[in-house]
Amino acid sequence: MRESVQCTVISGDPPFEFSWFKDGRPLIDLRDISVHKTDNFMSTLVLSKVNADSNGNYTCRVANSAGFHENQQFFLYRVCYLLFRKFPFIDMIV
Repeated sequence: MRESVQCTVISGDPPFEFSWFKDGRPLIDLRDISVHKTDNFMSTLVLSKVNADSNGNYTCRVANSAGFHENQQFFLYRVCYLLFRKFPFIDMIV
């Protein structure tokens, strides 16, 4: 499963610097996580392989010469297990 989150600036004066964090730690491009600056006003975080390790608080920080703003998203991936029980067939003769 793949997920993506966009961080968009509605108004303000560019240039903008986008930074992404997971649980308060800076995110860098890894095998399953990538960050793309779509244009001057948008950045996209892509989780290419979502699993239980993807759970956490993701934060986008946007900064320019006037200061910065942060927006936090919580992501929870739930793993569902299907349990199957095998019952042997019982032949009954009455």
